[in-house]
Order: sequence, then structure tokens, then C-alpha cells
Amino acid sequence: MKLDTTSGARVDHNRVDGFQLRSPSANAGIWTFNTDDTTVEYNEVSGGGNTHDGMSFDADGASQNTVFQYNYSHDNKGGFLLICPYSGAKTIGTVARYNVSRNDGARLVQNCWGPILGTEIYNNTFHNKEQIPGYLVQDDAGSPATTQHELAIRNNVFVSEGTGGYAFKNPTPGLSFDHNAFYGIEMTRPNPGGITADPKLRADFRLGAGSPALAAGAVIENNGGKDYFGNRLKPGAPNIGAYAGRGVR
Repeated sequence: MKLDTTSGARVDHNRVDGFQLRSPSANAGIWTFNTDDTTVEYNEVSGGGNTHDGMSFDADGASQNTVFQYNYSHDNKGGFLLICPYSGAKTIGTVARYNVSRNDGARLVQNCWGPILGTEIYNNTFHNKEQIPGYLVQDDAGSPATTQHELAIRNNVFVSEGTGGYAFKNPTPGLSFDHNAFYGIEMTRPNPGGITADPKLRADFRLGAGSPALAAGAVIENNGGKDYFGNRLKPGAPNIGAYAGRGVR
């Protein structure tokens, strides 16, 4: 599903399944191109059939202020999110928040060559068991001296029940992590404020009682006001991940 040359578009409450099975071209499940102020929310995207591109979501060339929120992404061979300034057109202000992802791979996030500015990936929950992504971030940029990337990954839960994966390909200086929860994953980059203890992630993406991820995140302004489940976001430190409620017993 491609949005091309729009302003203020909304894509919501759709079910996209079984895409990128035959196309020789690169495609994502829901993607924007030359758009302003797009909101993509309450969608379920699955079954991306290959890694060219094959991820659920894509903020492509000349996409400005694209928000992906409250979506369920699962079982996509390509991964979760692509940020791709096609032909050098800047991709600015992409936000991915309060989404949940299960068994997406081969990379959770991929960056293309070109200016990627002001990207915020926060308060999402990623769970992998049957598919283990080779890369947490795959950066296909050339020299960092000629490509400006700004990518902040904060307050996310990453849980793996497999082995290996979650490497970084060509990470540029603009890639930063803080207050993320990594469990079952060997994190190789600084993650100030983060945790590595079991976040007690439930099958429904909620956090169990006593989870160390409860009220352990960094405060983020203009956060959309609610979590994946519709819970209101309260003042103060949020939970890490896509669930903002109390621990579930």
C-alpha cells in the first residue's frame, strides 16, 4: 500500500497480509513517498514474503513527519521499518511509537543512503522467537561524512527467545540508544538507562507484575498520549515498551 504525493493522509484499521510475494521491485507493506504529515495507525501488517524490502512500514523519499503508531507487525521476512530517502530526497521527522512486532526479520530497522533527519523510534515492543533478525539496525549508507543520519531508539523492549542476530551494519554516529530493555540479546552499543533483566513480557505484549521495565523509561514530550492498548500515558517516567499500564498478575 503506497501513499504518493499527499498531505495529511491517514491510513488506519487495515489488514495487510501476504505482500511482496511475486513483485520483482522493492516494496513494503505500508509506505509513504513524497508525503507530508502522514499518520499510519491501528493496522495489522504481516506475511512480507521476501527481504526486498519486505518490511511492514517504510518512510521513503521526501516523506516528512510520518507517524507509525498503534500497529501490529508480525512475520515479515524483511523486518519492521525502512527509512529510505530515495534519490537523495530527505526523509524528515519519522516517528515509530507504541507499535508491537513479533517475529519480524531479517532486520528490524533499515536505513538507506541519504539524509535521514529527526527519526524517533520509542516505546515499541519487539519479540522474536521463530525468526531472529540478523540486524537490529542495518544502515546501508556510504561514508558517514557524506550522509547525515539522526536515529534515536528509546524506551523499547527487545526480547529474543533464539540465539544470534541483532548485529549492526555500518552504524553511523547519529544512531543512539537509551532506556531500552534487551533480554536474550547481547547488546554491543551504549544504552544508558537501559535494562537487561527479564521484563516479564506477556504473550499479549503487556508487562507482568514486578517487571523492571515498569516506570523505567525516559520522559518523551509529544508522545501521542496513549499506549498500544489505549491506556492513557501519565506524567512521569513511562514504562519501557508499548504497554503503559500496571504490571499484570
